[in-house]
Amino acid sequence: MECGYAICSVFLPGDRHVVVGTKGGTLELFDLPSATLLQSVQAHSGPVWGIDVRPDKAGLVTGSADKDVKFWDIRMRDVAGEGSKITTRLGEERVVSVHEFIECTYFG
Repeated sequence: MECGYAICSVFLPGDRHVVVGTKGGTLELFDLPSATLLQSVQAHSGPVWGIDVRPDKAGLVTGSADKDVKFWDIRMRDVAGEGSKITTRLGEERVVSVHEFIECTYFG
């Protein structure tokens, strides 16, 4: 899977998706079975040094060189039908569920 300069990563509950924290400060959400980038969020102004799933498994916490710690909720986005239609890097069309990041709180 192509992504930004990856520094850290974490599997989301269910082990179908992975979130990558990059040197550019983005969080990139990938669907593993299709090896497809689903979403990219500019999370920090510096490299994301650490990322982990919260104990309640309903969100993430990230830490960055910008000296911020941010807390994120993960919500399943309601999409008509079973999910979103995507085209994989191999040209196959698939329907996948998509996660949406919502920033809750951050501490600087």
